[in-house]
Amino acid sequence: MNRVIGVLLIGLLACRAAPLLAQEAAPLDCLLEPNRVIDVSSAIRGVLSEVNVDRGDLVEQGQIVARLDSSVELAAMEFAQAKAKASAGIQADKLNAEFAGRRSERVGALFDKSAVSGDQFDESKTLARLRALELEQARENQHLAQLEAHQAEEILKQHIVRSPVRGVVVQRYLSPGESAEDRPIVRSAEIQTLRAETIIPVAQFGNVQVGQQAVIVPEAPLTGHYVGTVTVVDRVADAASGTFRARVALPNHDYALPSGLRCSVRFLQPGQSVAENIPAPPASRPLSRAASSASRPPRTVAMAPSASVPR
Repeated sequence: MNRVIGVLLIGLLACRAAPLLAQEAAPLDCLLEPNRVIDVSSAIRGVLSEVNVDRGDLVEQGQIVARLDSSVELAAMEFAQAKAKASAGIQADKLNAEFAGRRSERVGALFDKSAVSGDQFDESKTLARLRALELEQARENQHLAQLEAHQAEEILKQHIVRSPVRGVVVQRYLSPGESAEDRPIVRSAEIQTLRAETIIPVAQFGNVQVGQQAVIVPEAPLTGHYVGTVTVVDRVADAASGTFRARVALPNHDYALPSGLRCSVRFLQPGQSVAENIPAPPASRPLSRAASSASRPPRTVAMAPSASVPR
């Protein structure tokens, strides 16, 4: 009797565990998203003089995507640079300081011989000191001019808008001649690393850890499988749906995968191989209304010949 009860309990536990194991083994749906989406804008106000990229263009980090009109700032920078390079004033003050120093030495020698008065000696010493201070002031002014030139260069650089990431231009919002005040110029997406976002049943909480590998298969028409790494696992589950979210980072340096695709993901447990755990691709999407209309054969409309009406 006890043996029968034991067999029944084992069978009952197996029946309850079978759906859970099947659920754990089943692949999960996911969505490929860009690693970052950035609205690139200007740090200052101004009118665009050129926009060098358009939707679909690949951009490198630091590449110039747009320029603002900077004719006034360019003239200010050239003036500041010329002022910083000016050295005639320093050379003149240097000559005056050297002459005043030599003159003070000669007057001092005469004063030692009582050939000149003490007032003349004091005047020559004071004049030499003043000329030395004028030379020091000229050098300080040149240093300030160099700082102003550097400031003008930085202001001019703000009129050049560069891409902060390596990626693809998703949308261009503005064109040359439009104001860039508080508005993005282009939207860039960093897709050299994709994020696969997936929703996991709470029953599998604890089976997915940060740093764990996952096998991802994108939807048709793309083929093949890709291996990523879990980077985020939510610690708070959704009570209404009984699920939690996880994120898988997927390298995409050659831009082989576009973002926005649906995918299937299976998380690898320790000791599992990639080849034996490739999930099936997600089901194909239904055709949209526009695609369905485009796939239908064109209809031919027969026109009746027009009869001539006698006047």
